[in-house]
Amino acid sequence: MPVYISYDLHLEFTAKTISSVRSVDHTNHEYKICIVVNRCEKAFESGLAELSPDVMLRSPENGVAKAWNIGIRHGLENNYDQILVINNDIVFHQKAFDNISLFIEQHKDLVLWTMAEWKGKDGVETRIALGNNLKNIIPGDSYDEHPHMSAFAVTPQSIKELAVLESATQEPYPGLFDENFKPAYFEDGDMHQRIIFYGKHVGHTASALFYHYGSRTIKVDSDLNITNGMTYEKNRAYFKRKWGWDPHGVVVENDDKRRFMFKKPFNK
Repeated sequence: MPVYISYDLHLEFTAKTISSVRSVDHTNHEYKICIVVNRCEKAFESGLAELSPDVMLRSPENGVAKAWNIGIRHGLENNYDQILVINNDIVFHQKAFDNISLFIEQHKDLVLWTMAEWKGKDGVETRIALGNNLKNIIPGDSYDEHPHMSAFAVTPQSIKELAVLESATQEPYPGLFDENFKPAYFEDGDMHQRIIFYGKHVGHTASALFYHYGSRTIKVDSDLNITNGMTYEKNRAYFKRKWGWDPHGVVVENDDKRRFMFKKPFNK
């Protein structure tokens, strides 16, 4: 779980997420909570420590892709079977972790597995009903190939599989997220593009539900919100140089010809 804490609400949402992780069912697996600190103002460091994660790692710079990679590498080094990466403003359905773990076991051919966001009828209703109703929702069992990267999983085998495919290309981080996208945006779309480009698949399962408050890091930090406008466009331009098409504001299907314009990343 990457965290960026410059405001008390950042800490509050992180606490809610960790509490949710601990309170849901874990009948099919053991688990550990790992926090990767992108940034934490000194005023909130003691509060973050009081959340008592099993592991706390620090990133040398603020970047979502870098933080994800730090957590994933930690999972690889410690021989975890499944590595789940989540935002720090999420509340989980009671069966979410058991069901995503089972989904991974049932679909080992995939490279990346993601949970599904529960939205309710509208935003206001969702927030009011969240505490009582989410746990009563009956998850479905369908899945598609449009990932939701607010809560996703990889495995050591899936990372290795993608890394092998990318080893002969100019991909800067074979098997992992491209840290040139920073601090945030387009790193998830880039990963999806890479998986599709090499003929592999992701799975987005309706069996593992969560509620996502959405972009809380940016929305409650005015300075970060201002700089995001510039870094967003920089990341967008990098994606275009890498793959030859612009992902901004469009839905590009998995078989769209734009995804296969380049024979390799950065190369026509």
